[in-house]
Amino acid sequence: MIDIIIPVFNQAELTIRCLQSIRKYTKDYRVILINNGSEKTEWEEIKKELQRNKEYVIINNKENLGFIKATNQGIATSTAEKIVLMNNDTEAVKGWADELLRLFSEGDRIGMTAPMCSVADSWQNIEKLKKVWGRNLPRKGYRKANQMVAFFCVMIDREVIRKVGYLSEDFGVGLGDDDWYCHLVREAGFEILVSTKIVIPHYHRTTFKTLYKEKELKKMQKENINKFKMKITTGDEWQIF
Repeated sequence: MIDIIIPVFNQAELTIRCLQSIRKYTKDYRVILINNGSEKTEWEEIKKELQRNKEYVIINNKENLGFIKATNQGIATSTAEKIVLMNNDTEAVKGWADELLRLFSEGDRIGMTAPMCSVADSWQNIEKLKKVWGRNLPRKGYRKANQMVAFFCVMIDREVIRKVGYLSEDFGVGLGDDDWYCHLVREAGFEILVSTKIVIPHYHRTTFKTLYKEKELKKMQKENINKFKMKITTGDEWQIF
C-alpha cells in the first residue's frame, strides 16, 4: 500500500476530480487528506467524495497552514514504505503508481520517482522535454534528474524520510521547498528518476492563485530563491522554479 498525501484548501471541483482519478487508476493505496481550513460548503463536497475510498485519513486544520506544514502533517501520519505527495490540482492516469513504484527497482539508491506533466509550464512538461531530448528520448523509460523535480506528484521512499526528514518550513507556505528537499536527497546519496512513460495533468498553483496576486507570488518566489541560495553549500547550478 502507498500513502497519498493531499493538502486541500477549498477547490472542491478540482479536488474531487483528483480523488476520482486516483480511485479509478490506483490500487492498494490510502489517501491522507489535510483539510487546510476550507470553507464548510467546499469541505463537505470534498469529504463526501473522499469517503468513497476504502482507506483514508482526514487531518483537519482550523486555518490554512500552507502547503509545507500541511504536507509535513501528512508525512508524520503516514506509515507506508512509499509516500506520494500529490497536489489537488492534478489527475492520476492509468498505470501511474505502478510505474513510479517500478522505477525504484532500477537501482539500489533510488530515493524518489516522479512523472512528467502536461498543462503546467514546468521543465517537467512533456512538450518541453521532447524539445530538449529530441531523438534522444530515453528508451529505458526513465531519466535521472540531476537537479530537482517539482512536488506536484512525487513518490518518496521511506528511507529518504528517515535520512532527510520532512520539508523545510523555512520556505513559508511553499515555493522552493521542493528544490531544497531534492538537494538534500542527492546530498544523502539518493538518486531521483523521472518517468518518461507517465504524464500527469497538472493545473499549477490553482490554490496559490486564489490566495495571492501575481505580484505577491513573484515576490514570494524571489524571497525563497534567495533562501535557497543561502542554504545551498555546493557550487551546483540549479533550475529554480
